Amino acid sequence: MFLRMALSAFEEVPVGVELFQRHRETVLSRVVGLYDFLVFSSLVLCFECVAMAYVSCFIQQVSWNPVIAVIAFLTAFSIYNLNRKTDEEEDAINRQDRFAFTKRYEVYLFYGSILAFMGALCLAATGGLPAVLATAAPFICGFLYSFRLLPERSGYRRLKEIPAMKNITVGIAWATLLSLLPVYLNHGTPDASTLVTFVLFFLWGIMASMIPDIRDRTGDERAGVRTIPVICGEAGARRSLTAVLLLLGIPLVIYSILYLPLPVTILIVAANLYSHLCVYLSNWPGLINIVADGVSDGMYIGFAAGIGVITLFLAA
Repeated sequence: MFLRMALSAFEEVPVGVELFQRHRETVLSRVVGLYDFLVFSSLVLCFECVAMAYVSCFIQQVSWNPVIAVIAFLTAFSIYNLNRKTDEEEDAINRQDRFAFTKRYEVYLFYGSILAFMGALCLAATGGLPAVLATAAPFICGFLYSFRLLPERSGYRRLKEIPAMKNITVGIAWATLLSLLPVYLNHGTPDASTLVTFVLFFLWGIMASMIPDIRDRTGDERAGVRTIPVICGEAGARRSLTAVLLLLGIPLVIYSILYLPLPVTILIVAANLYSHLCVYLSNWPGLINIVADGVSDGMYIGFAAGIGVITLFLAA
């Protein structure tokens, strides 16, 4: 240590600066490690689904229930970690860091996913059969998507083999769960605001699943997975995604302006603009990973936090 101090003094480099740089690098390394853990373990998506459930309650004006949060969290953890298992071939090419993480902890993630699935269904049972079916929707969609159920004459055996079906399935699965579950757990009946919530979350599912496809185009092409970016190219995929966001987003915004409360309208407009921002940022090579894994997947976390803070402020 004294030798280092002597050398640093001789070279006129302050020891404090060197220590500061080391400390900064250590902190940065830990932050990056924490971020990777949250992304690779699907915890970001778990918190995203909890946030979407809260936003769903806000849009539909139903009571927020902690059970809703737990079911959303457990369902997301189960679905996404089971999905990581089926995507190992592509991850070995596209995301070797994520592949290494899931292989290292695959036993814990797999059995944790099974337990989470069982726990989610048990909790949903407190809301009756409709709540159980809503909770099971992502699992049912995953089953229909992954298994060979189509007739051979169709040219496809699994929905997974049909281009764009992954994105549509993701959108339907999460939109069904997160638009219906809050209603059924509150023993209510779906109405027009439920449909608005469904479309809003369907658009999120399309966007949040398409952007990783754009990033993973090379690996998917090598693995023989025919995604929209593989077929149309990255630019074509962005144009297609933008077209879908506009096709469904514009009527949604118009309806909200005409019939929904102003705070809900502001939320819907902001969510649509945020989605387009994610598509735009996905064109930047240096940002594609964080956009695909954090910015798009964590979209509603910020919105839910904002709603919560404003609600507390107004209630004070």
